[in-house]
Amino acid sequence: MSDIPHEMLDVTVVEVDRDVIALVAPTYAGDRRLAIVNADAFTYQPPQGQRYAMVWHDIWDGIRTANLEQMAMLRRKFDQIADWQGCWAEDLCMRWAAREAGTPGPYQEWARDQLLLYLTALVQVDEAMAPLLRKYEPIAY
Repeated sequence: MSDIPHEMLDVTVVEVDRDVIALVAPTYAGDRRLAIVNADAFTYQPPQGQRYAMVWHDIWDGIRTANLEQMAMLRRKFDQIADWQGCWAEDLCMRWAAREAGTPGPYQEWARDQLLLYLTALVQVDEAMAPLLRKYEPIAY
């Protein structure tokens, strides 16, 4: 980051919890590069024409397979306006899901579905792949 001029950096934080904002915001008071928006990441609407170099999603309080659906939703939401995206504990959630998908039991098929839905959110599905995914309904956002 040292190659980027200090005055060109800006950060937008979208935080749903007012208590978290009240706790953290005073630390950055007076720093014009930071904008804290009190909103839900799923319903937040970036300003028209806004483009982000990086979007970091960090809304989860634990590491579990179920997080993958929300990760996919957020990635899709910001896909057209972000150069790069990442999610907190993304790799661990994928490993957890892979372990569940490979273990016979009540969550095996669900975990496979979660992995597939998440991975399809990361790639463009072309016509050749479409028949392989036919049995899966896309997530509606």
